[in-house]
Amino acid sequence: MPSTGIPECATTKLADAAISEYYVVKRGTDDSHVATSAVAAEACLGIANEAAATGQQVTVNLLGYSFAIASAAIAAGGKIMSSGDGRVAPATAAAGVNAHVLGIAVGKATAAGDKLLVLLVPSVMQG
Repeated sequence: MPSTGIPECATTKLADAAISEYYVVKRGTDDSHVATSAVAAEACLGIANEAAATGQQVTVNLLGYSFAIASAAIAAGGKIMSSGDGRVAPATAAAGVNAHVLGIAVGKATAAGDKLLVLLVPSVMQG
């Protein structure tokens, strides 16, 4: 297991607006742009491997190992999703609602703002 956020699969996109390092991103204004995820459990593209200003290129980790920033405590081995503010949260789904899962927490987070290692394996969780 790598000790850094080196992805197995990544792509380069342009930032619609400023993006923080290791924040969750979604499709932006078109196929060549990304934006910070702003809705909890939404379908996301991946995690930004570095910070980027508006219009700058950003590497997006799509599959494999990456770092992420936690919005709350997250247990190692737990499924993660977008928290709605660019960070990751423990994956949950209300009854009858689908939640888009980004992957699995390899490391743990004890508080909001912690950096943790994750394995990006997107899926959908039915509540």
